[in-house]
Amino acid sequence: MQEGKEKWLCAVCIKIKRKLRSGSDSTPIKSANFNVEGKSDIAISLFQITEQLKSVSQTKTQLATSLNLCRDKMDEVNEQLKTQDKYLAECVKRIEDLETNNTALKKMKNYNKELYGAVFQKKLRRNSRSA
Repeated sequence: MQEGKEKWLCAVCIKIKRKLRSGSDSTPIKSANFNVEGKSDIAISLFQITEQLKSVSQTKTQLATSLNLCRDKMDEVNEQLKTQDKYLAECVKRIEDLETNNTALKKMKNYNKELYGAVFQKKLRRNSRSA
């Protein structure tokens, strides 16, 4: 081994490096299994990690798109609510105006009834006197 040009690699790492260079084998490549002071055995697939990263990236993109669509839809709903609030306020105003007019018409009706009743009573009195 020459100083500075090459690094020492275990047999599994050499296989991984060869498979990555060739790119022909799409089977998962397992990293070296090694014991860290006899406490744990680590075996992680490089292929699985890259696939997970791709999946996370796709999910992130999909979530961003979904969030933007939701935000747009919320803006549409807010605009519709504003329009409905304006229309509702106009309807309430119309109802109040109609109630005011109705009250005025009822008063006029009662007044006319009283007036007509008084006129009718006078006519009856005149007719009864002349008869």
